Amino acid sequence: MIRVLVNGARGRMGREVVKAVAGAEDLELAGQTDLGDDLGEAIRRSGAEVVVDFTVPSVVAEATRTVLESGARPVVGTTGLSERDISELKRLAAERGLGGVIAP
Repeated sequence: MIRVLVNGARGRMGREVVKAVAGAEDLELAGQTDLGDDLGEAIRRSGAEVVVDFTVPSVVAEATRTVLESGARPVVGTTGLSERDISELKRLAAERGLGGVIAP
C-alpha cells in the first residue's frame, strides 16, 4: 500500500483525487490538507509517501518544496510552475533521491 496525502483536498479536483485514492486497492488515503494547513506537519504525522497537489498556482511551488523537504514524492496537477521553479524542484528531488511527477 502506498500512503497518499492529497493537498488541495477541498477543491473540485482535490475531492476527485480523494475519491480515487480512497477507492484504489493499492493506495491508502493517509491525509487531506488544504490552504492554511501545515503541509509539512501533515506529511510527517501521516507518514505519507506521496503527496498529490491540486492547490492553486500561487502556492504550488512552495508546497512542492515542502513535500520534497519532508521526504515524500510529489505528484503535481496544479498549473503555474515556471521553468525556474521546475529546475529548482528537480535539483531538490535529486539531492534527496526522490522522484516525482509534474503533470498540470
